[in-house]
Amino acid sequence: MSHNTIAINQRMDKFDGHHEVWLFGYGSLIFKADFPYLRRRPASIGGWTRRFWQGSHDHRGTETAPGRVVTLVPEDGAVCHGMAYLVTPEEFAHLDHREKNGYLRLAIDIVFDDGGSEEGLVYIATHENAAFLGPATEREIAAQIAAARGPSGPNSEYLLELAKALRALGKDDAHVYAIERHLEELSRDQVAAGLTMPPASHLPETVMDTKDQRYLVQQNKIADGDKKPPVFARVMRSKEGKFEGVSFIKNKEKATVMTVAEAQEVIDWAASKKSNAKEYATKVICLEQ
Repeated sequence: MSHNTIAINQRMDKFDGHHEVWLFGYGSLIFKADFPYLRRRPASIGGWTRRFWQGSHDHRGTETAPGRVVTLVPEDGAVCHGMAYLVTPEEFAHLDHREKNGYLRLAIDIVFDDGGSEEGLVYIATHENAAFLGPATEREIAAQIAAARGPSGPNSEYLLELAKALRALGKDDAHVYAIERHLEELSRDQVAAGLTMPPASHLPETVMDTKDQRYLVQQNKIADGDKKPPVFARVMRSKEGKFEGVSFIKNKEKATVMTVAEAQEVIDWAASKKSNAKEYATKVICLEQ
């Protein structure tokens, strides 16, 4: 199968006619949701395990020096934890392009951490795609990741951000954390030899947080459709920086730019505090789309 899976994915009609679909993310979709979504919930899927076995020629590597990113491989009894996003079908044009390097849409049962389940979609790169690299030792994978870089940045950033996101969810992944340890060992050896800068995980936390502050929360009144422009969230905080509430304003330039976590806090507040919350469609938009 070719690297480029856009045409194949566009032929999938499983959810035709649906106004919204749950999407399960287990790799960069956990920490880089560069698409509008209606809601997100920590979730898991059964029978699959996360592995750095897929080559990345378009994001974290090149054709001649591919990076390694995660895919899912079947494993009896396994549970893969990640993040589920409720999206409208219009977002799949962007997602198909983002995941075009060997990933196919697959219908799957998604179990939410806070209870319940829904059938949704996941992108999986199987062993049949041309970019599949397959298994290697975790130290070999770390060495390849350390050397790879692509249009989306260094491959090491992908690994470190994924490990960080999984810890934030309170989830364990022995494979990911083992590769992270090997990468840090390799980085320490290189630093000691004067060959490179420390890895991103050793930089001050404020630097990493600032990098993620690129989202707005947008609301539209459902009854208005597209007839009226949306409003945007402006977060109100105390002098000590404590979250106190949200106002929705028409001026996008004066809206609060925030992290994914802060955006979720705004959505949760709006759903619980606004008496007419059900009359509005609330979603997160990325400023870097």
